[in-house]
Amino acid sequence: MFGQTIDRLKNLIENEYEANIRRKDAEYKALLLQINPHFLNNTLEIIGGLALQGKNKDVMNVSIYLGRMMRYSLNTQSDVVKLGDEINYIRSYTEILKIRYEDSLKITIEEDPLTKSLPIIKFILQPLVENAVKYSFIEKNYADIYIQTQMVGDHLSMVVEDKGIGISEEAIANLLQQDKNNEAISVLESKGSSIGLKNVIGRLKLYYGQRFSYHIESEKDIGTRITLYIHFERGDVNDESVNNG
Repeated sequence: MFGQTIDRLKNLIENEYEANIRRKDAEYKALLLQINPHFLNNTLEIIGGLALQGKNKDVMNVSIYLGRMMRYSLNTQSDVVKLGDEINYIRSYTEILKIRYEDSLKITIEEDPLTKSLPIIKFILQPLVENAVKYSFIEKNYADIYIQTQMVGDHLSMVVEDKGIGISEEAIANLLQQDKNNEAISVLESKGSSIGLKNVIGRLKLYYGQRFSYHIESEKDIGTRITLYIHFERGDVNDESVNNG
């Protein structure tokens, strides 16, 4: 009798664990799907605008960068890639933005060589960069964006900084309160300007759990600095799940 009870308890725990894993995977996929159509639509609009202006060389260049981004996006072998590949994706993305905004946009990328081989989930930086550019142009005629990856001890930090309008104290407080209450997945029902940031934080929390943290510094009309932190164990750098394709 006691052995049967133990077996039933074991089966219950295993089933609950598997159900929880499936739920988290479904939530993660749903968050991921919020990004791809958005960037594709924006990029196609850029190409259309350049074509109307007769800027054939720019159309060709944007198409090349878009092709690189699509190859990266459509590679579904793994949701985990090398951070160096993610940064190359960001470079293609920002080159498209530079063509669109010309001299009105400055983007600086500082990549720590120690971070290039680190495994990271896809599409972490693009929503933050997209927001940084978008909200820089709301009240100013230029955007100055800074992107940095850095390894400090066993912690990876990824920074996206702008000189835009800033994030309201209310929006930051709301985000921190959701985080405190473990409500990160409410991003699935989110609308408005914070969805990109909530998306990124929600996906990182789902995937890395307690190994992930973040910090937001923002001042009205001065700018915003978002820093994402991930703790890496010794064996994580050689994670076999990283897609080398």
